[in-house]
Amino acid sequence: MAMQDCLQAFHDVSYNQFLDKTDIILFLNKKDIFITKLKKASISTCFPDYKGPDTVDSSLQYIKDRFQHNKPATKQMYTHTCSAIDVQQMKDIVATTVECVVEINVKRLKHF
Repeated sequence: MAMQDCLQAFHDVSYNQFLDKTDIILFLNKKDIFITKLKKASISTCFPDYKGPDTVDSSLQYIKDRFQHNKPATKQMYTHTCSAIDVQQMKDIVATTVECVVEINVKRLKHF
């Protein structure tokens, strides 16, 4: 049920009028815990309509797609799956995210 609550909160935030011109960076954290739980149960427990294989990649893609469908079509979304306890991975993700934010803002400045 927590995932359903996250999807609803994501929907509410992404459709907020004050964030109308804001793109989205989605961090799907705790990938290590997700992998462990997936060994014991399918994501179809949370998403009964999921019919794909119980692999990490397929399950994560399904979840990413659910978030993708829960945002306005006009917004760009950048998704990162991670495990915050993996320091090097987080350094890489933060660096990539900063580059992405800078690139987005440079593009916006060119349109003025």
